[in-house]
Amino acid sequence: GTVVWRDRSYDLEHLMRRAIVNGTNPDDPGYWSDPVQSGAAQYTVESGQVAYAIWQTRHRVWDGLTPDERRRVADWLMVCGHPPESRLGNNWALFWALNHAVRDALGLPCDIDLVDDVMKRYLDDVYCGNGWYDDGPARGTNHFDDYNLWVFASHVLAWIDVDDGRTPHRAAKLLDRIRALMQHVPSFFAADGAYPEYGRSGAYKFARLGALLWAHRHGAWPHSVGLLRTIVERHLRWYIRRGAIRPDGTLRQALTSTGSPAIRESYISTGASYWATQAFG
Repeated sequence: GTVVWRDRSYDLEHLMRRAIVNGTNPDDPGYWSDPVQSGAAQYTVESGQVAYAIWQTRHRVWDGLTPDERRRVADWLMVCGHPPESRLGNNWALFWALNHAVRDALGLPCDIDLVDDVMKRYLDDVYCGNGWYDDGPARGTNHFDDYNLWVFASHVLAWIDVDDGRTPHRAAKLLDRIRALMQHVPSFFAADGAYPEYGRSGAYKFARLGALLWAHRHGAWPHSVGLLRTIVERHLRWYIRRGAIRPDGTLRQALTSTGSPAIRESYISTGASYWATQAFG
Protein backbone atom coordinates (compact mmCIF):
# COMPACT_ATOMS: atom_id res chain seq x y z
CA GLY A 1 0.00 0.00 0.00
CA THR A 2 0.93 3.64 -0.40
CA VAL A 3 0.81 6.19 2.41
CA VAL A 4 0.72 9.95 1.84
CA TRP A 5 2.38 12.03 4.55
CA ARG A 6 3.01 15.77 4.28
CA ASP A 7 2.39 15.75 0.53
CA ARG A 8 4.82 12.89 -0.10
CA SER A 9 3.83 9.37 -1.12
CA TYR A 10 5.56 6.32 0.34
CA ASP A 11 5.34 2.87 -1.19
CA LEU A 12 5.50 0.79 1.99
CA GLU A 13 6.01 -2.53 0.22
CA HIS A 14 8.95 -1.14 -1.74
CA LEU A 15 10.48 0.46 1.35
CA MET A 16 10.06 -2.73 3.35
CA ARG A 17 11.70 -4.85 0.67
CA ARG A 18 14.59 -2.40 0.27
CA ALA A 19 15.15 -2.24 4.03
CA ILE A 20 15.19 -6.03 4.40
CA VAL A 21 17.44 -6.63 1.38
CA ASN A 22 19.95 -3.86 2.17
CA GLY A 23 19.84 -4.25 5.93
CA THR A 24 20.83 -7.92 5.81
CA ASN A 25 23.51 -7.56 3.14
CA PRO A 26 27.01 -7.20 4.70
CA ASP A 27 28.28 -5.68 1.43
CA ASP A 28 25.67 -2.91 1.39
CA PRO A 29 26.29 0.50 3.05
CA GLY A 30 22.91 0.11 4.72
CA TYR A 31 23.83 -3.15 6.47
CA TRP A 32 22.38 -3.23 9.98
CA SER A 33 25.48 -4.94 11.38
CA ASP A 34 25.17 -7.84 13.84
CA PRO A 35 26.36 -8.95 17.29
CA VAL A 36 29.48 -10.64 15.90
CA GLN A 37 30.61 -7.71 13.76
CA SER A 38 29.74 -4.94 16.19
CA GLY A 39 29.95 -6.63 19.56
CA ALA A 40 26.60 -5.04 20.44
CA ALA A 41 23.90 -7.43 21.63
CA GLN A 42 21.08 -4.99 20.89
CA TYR A 43 20.75 -6.40 17.37
CA THR A 44 19.28 -9.48 19.01
CA VAL A 45 16.36 -7.37 20.22
CA GLU A 46 15.65 -5.90 16.80
CA SER A 47 15.96 -9.30 15.13
CA GLY A 48 12.77 -10.46 16.82
CA GLN A 49 10.91 -7.44 15.45
CA VAL A 50 12.47 -7.81 12.00
CA ALA A 51 11.57 -11.50 11.92
CA TYR A 52 7.95 -10.77 12.82
CA ALA A 53 7.72 -7.99 10.22
CA ILE A 54 9.03 -10.42 7.60
CA TRP A 55 6.42 -12.95 8.67
CA GLN A 56 3.65 -10.32 8.53
CA THR A 57 4.61 -9.31 4.98
CA ARG A 58 5.71 -12.76 3.80
CA HIS A 59 3.30 -12.91 0.87
CA ARG A 60 4.21 -9.44 -0.37
CA VAL A 61 7.92 -9.23 0.42
CA TRP A 62 9.49 -12.55 1.42
CA ASP A 63 7.87 -14.49 -1.43
CA GLY A 64 9.38 -12.03 -3.91
CA LEU A 65 12.97 -12.19 -2.67
CA THR A 66 15.62 -13.96 -4.70
CA PRO A 67 17.31 -17.09 -3.26
CA ASP A 68 20.44 -15.05 -2.48
CA GLU A 69 18.41 -12.36 -0.72
CA ARG A 70 16.59 -14.97 1.35
CA ARG A 71 19.89 -16.61 2.28
CA ARG A 72 21.28 -13.31 3.54
CA VAL A 73 18.11 -12.66 5.56
CA ALA A 74 18.37 -16.15 7.07
CA ASP A 75 22.07 -15.64 7.81
CA TRP A 76 21.38 -12.35 9.60
CA LEU A 77 18.55 -13.83 11.69
CA MET A 78 20.75 -16.78 12.60
CA VAL A 79 23.74 -14.70 13.69
CA CYS A 80 21.39 -12.61 15.84
CA GLY A 81 19.69 -15.70 17.24
CA HIS A 82 22.38 -17.36 19.35
CA PRO A 83 21.26 -16.83 22.96
CA PRO A 84 23.95 -16.91 25.64
CA GLU A 85 22.70 -18.59 28.80
CA SER A 86 23.02 -15.39 30.80
CA ARG A 87 20.36 -13.71 28.65
CA LEU A 88 17.66 -16.41 28.85
CA GLY A 89 16.70 -15.16 32.28
CA ASN A 90 14.79 -12.02 31.32
CA ASN A 91 12.49 -10.54 28.66
CA TRP A 92 15.17 -11.09 26.00
CA ALA A 93 14.08 -14.72 25.88
CA LEU A 94 11.02 -13.57 23.91
CA PHE A 95 13.19 -12.00 21.20
CA TRP A 96 15.01 -15.26 20.56
CA ALA A 97 11.78 -17.23 20.65
CA LEU A 98 10.15 -15.00 18.03
CA ASN A 99 13.26 -15.03 15.84
CA HIS A 100 13.37 -18.84 15.80
CA ALA A 101 9.58 -19.26 15.53
CA VAL A 102 9.50 -17.12 12.38
CA ARG A 103 12.40 -19.03 10.89
CA ASP A 104 10.50 -22.25 11.55
CA ALA A 105 7.36 -20.83 9.90
CA LEU A 106 9.41 -19.77 6.84
CA GLY A 107 11.15 -23.13 6.55
CA LEU A 108 14.54 -21.79 7.63
CA PRO A 109 17.01 -23.49 9.99
CA CYS A 110 16.01 -22.87 13.62
CA ASP A 111 16.04 -24.28 17.12
CA ILE A 112 12.41 -25.15 17.80
CA ASP A 113 13.36 -26.60 21.19
CA LEU A 114 14.48 -23.12 22.23
CA VAL A 115 11.07 -21.74 21.25
CA ASP A 116 9.29 -24.41 23.29
CA ASP A 117 11.58 -23.80 26.26
CA VAL A 118 10.82 -20.07 26.26
CA MET A 119 7.10 -20.22 25.52
CA LYS A 120 6.47 -22.96 28.07
CA ARG A 121 9.08 -23.43 30.81
CA TYR A 122 10.45 -19.88 31.03
CA LEU A 123 7.09 -18.11 30.90
CA ASP A 124 5.70 -20.46 33.53
CA ASP A 125 8.76 -19.91 35.75
CA VAL A 126 8.34 -16.13 35.79
CA TYR A 127 4.53 -15.89 35.81
CA CYS A 128 3.22 -14.25 38.99
CA GLY A 129 -0.53 -14.16 38.41
CA ASN A 130 -3.05 -11.55 37.27
CA GLY A 131 -1.27 -11.36 33.92
CA TRP A 132 2.08 -10.17 35.33
CA TYR A 133 5.50 -11.63 34.59
CA ASP A 134 8.60 -11.06 36.73
CA ASP A 135 11.32 -9.85 34.36
CA GLY A 136 14.08 -12.07 35.66
CA PRO A 137 15.25 -15.69 35.64
CA ALA A 138 12.43 -16.78 37.97
CA ARG A 139 9.72 -15.39 40.23
CA GLY A 140 11.16 -13.35 43.06
CA THR A 141 13.33 -10.89 41.17
CA ASN A 142 10.48 -8.37 41.50
CA HIS A 143 11.15 -6.58 38.22
CA PHE A 144 7.75 -5.27 37.15
CA ASP A 145 7.25 -2.48 34.64
CA ASP A 146 5.96 -1.81 31.13
CA TYR A 147 8.05 -4.62 29.70
CA ASN A 148 4.99 -6.66 30.66
CA LEU A 149 3.19 -4.79 27.87
CA TRP A 150 5.76 -4.00 25.20
CA VAL A 151 7.67 -7.30 25.39
CA PHE A 152 5.90 -10.04 27.34
CA ALA A 153 2.36 -9.32 26.09
CA SER A 154 3.21 -8.08 22.58
CA HIS A 155 5.74 -10.79 21.79
CA VAL A 156 3.54 -13.55 23.17
CA LEU A 157 0.75 -12.28 20.91
CA ALA A 158 3.16 -12.13 17.97
CA TRP A 159 4.24 -15.71 18.70
CA ILE A 160 0.60 -16.81 18.74
CA ASP A 161 0.23 -15.28 15.27
CA VAL A 162 3.30 -17.07 13.95
CA ASP A 163 2.43 -20.36 15.66
CA ASP A 164 -0.82 -20.23 13.68
CA GLY A 165 -2.78 -22.75 15.74
CA ARG A 166 -0.12 -25.45 15.95
CA THR A 167 -0.16 -25.44 19.77
CA PRO A 168 -3.68 -24.24 20.58
CA HIS A 169 -3.76 -25.25 24.23
CA ARG A 170 -0.59 -23.32 25.02
CA ALA A 171 -1.80 -20.31 23.06
CA ALA A 172 -5.11 -20.35 24.94
CA LYS A 173 -3.32 -20.44 28.30
CA LEU A 174 -1.09 -17.52 27.36
CA LEU A 175 -4.08 -15.57 26.05
CA ASP A 176 -5.87 -16.08 29.36
CA ARG A 177 -2.92 -14.44 31.10
CA ILE A 178 -3.02 -11.49 28.72
CA ARG A 179 -6.75 -11.17 29.25
CA ALA A 180 -6.10 -11.05 33.00
CA LEU A 181 -3.50 -8.32 32.51
CA MET A 182 -5.84 -6.31 30.31
CA GLN A 183 -8.55 -6.52 32.96
CA HIS A 184 -6.79 -3.91 35.10
CA VAL A 185 -4.68 -2.06 32.49
CA PRO A 186 -7.27 0.72 31.95
CA SER A 187 -6.80 1.78 35.58
CA PHE A 188 -3.24 2.85 34.75
CA PHE A 189 -4.49 5.58 32.38
CA ALA A 190 -5.70 8.95 33.66
CA ALA A 191 -8.74 10.66 32.19
CA ASP A 192 -6.51 12.91 30.06
CA GLY A 193 -4.48 9.97 28.73
CA ALA A 194 -1.49 10.32 31.06
CA TYR A 195 0.25 7.21 32.33
CA PRO A 196 2.69 6.55 35.22
CA GLU A 197 6.16 6.67 33.71
CA TYR A 198 7.78 4.00 35.84
CA GLY A 199 10.52 1.49 35.08
CA ARG A 200 12.93 1.28 32.16
CA SER A 201 12.93 2.43 28.54
CA GLY A 202 10.62 5.39 28.93
CA ALA A 203 11.68 6.57 25.48
CA TYR A 204 9.37 3.92 24.01
CA LYS A 205 6.43 6.12 25.09
CA PHE A 206 3.11 4.88 23.68
CA ALA A 207 4.50 1.50 22.55
CA ARG A 208 2.43 0.07 25.42
CA LEU A 209 -0.70 0.62 23.32
CA GLY A 210 0.41 -2.14 20.95
CA ALA A 211 -0.33 -4.81 23.54
CA LEU A 212 -3.85 -3.45 24.12
CA LEU A 213 -4.67 -3.33 20.42
CA TRP A 214 -3.20 -6.77 19.66
CA ALA A 215 -5.06 -8.19 22.66
CA HIS A 216 -8.30 -6.86 21.19
CA ARG A 217 -7.50 -8.45 17.84
CA HIS A 218 -7.01 -11.79 19.59
CA GLY A 219 -10.23 -11.50 21.61
CA ALA A 220 -8.31 -10.91 24.85
CA TRP A 221 -9.48 -7.33 25.52
CA PRO A 222 -12.18 -7.73 28.21
CA HIS A 223 -13.58 -4.22 27.85
CA SER A 224 -15.54 -2.28 25.25
CA VAL A 225 -14.11 -1.13 21.95
CA GLY A 226 -15.12 2.37 22.95
CA LEU A 227 -12.92 2.29 26.02
CA LEU A 228 -9.99 1.02 23.94
CA ARG A 229 -10.47 3.77 21.39
CA THR A 230 -10.63 6.40 24.14
CA ILE A 231 -7.43 5.14 25.78
CA VAL A 232 -5.56 5.07 22.46
CA GLU A 233 -6.70 8.51 21.33
CA ARG A 234 -6.10 10.24 24.65
CA HIS A 235 -2.76 8.56 25.33
CA LEU A 236 -1.38 9.50 21.91
CA ARG A 237 -2.74 13.01 22.30
CA TRP A 238 -1.12 13.38 25.75
CA TYR A 239 2.34 12.86 24.24
CA ILE A 240 1.73 14.79 21.03
CA ARG A 241 0.45 17.87 22.84
CA ARG A 242 3.58 17.89 24.98
CA GLY A 243 6.00 17.78 22.08
CA ALA A 244 6.91 14.10 21.99
CA ILE A 245 7.10 14.51 18.21
CA ARG A 246 9.47 17.14 16.85
CA PRO A 247 8.26 19.72 14.30
CA ASP A 248 9.94 17.69 11.54
CA GLY A 249 7.78 14.69 12.43
CA THR A 250 10.45 12.57 14.12
CA LEU A 251 10.15 11.11 17.61
CA ARG A 252 12.09 12.57 20.49
CA GLN A 253 14.14 10.32 22.73
CA ALA A 254 12.88 12.27 25.74
CA LEU A 255 9.23 11.90 26.69
CA THR A 256 8.29 15.48 25.83
CA SER A 257 9.86 18.67 24.45
CA THR A 258 10.84 19.75 27.96
CA GLY A 259 11.62 16.27 29.25
CA SER A 260 14.95 15.20 30.68
CA PRO A 261 17.37 13.19 28.52
CA ALA A 262 18.18 11.24 31.69
CA ILE A 263 15.48 8.71 30.79
CA ARG A 264 17.70 7.43 27.96
CA GLU A 265 19.40 4.19 28.85
CA SER A 266 22.63 3.36 27.01
CA TYR A 267 20.78 1.35 24.37
CA ILE A 268 18.36 4.16 23.47
CA SER A 269 19.56 5.63 20.19
CA THR A 270 17.77 7.86 17.69
CA GLY A 271 16.01 4.90 16.14
CA ALA A 272 15.21 3.10 19.39
CA SER A 273 12.33 5.44 20.19
CA TYR A 274 10.52 3.99 17.17
CA TRP A 275 9.67 1.02 19.34
CA ALA A 276 6.67 3.31 19.95
CA THR A 277 5.30 2.24 16.57
CA GLN A 278 4.20 -1.04 18.17
CA ALA A 279 1.05 0.98 18.73
CA PHE A 280 0.42 0.75 14.98
CA GLY A 281 1.51 -2.87 14.55
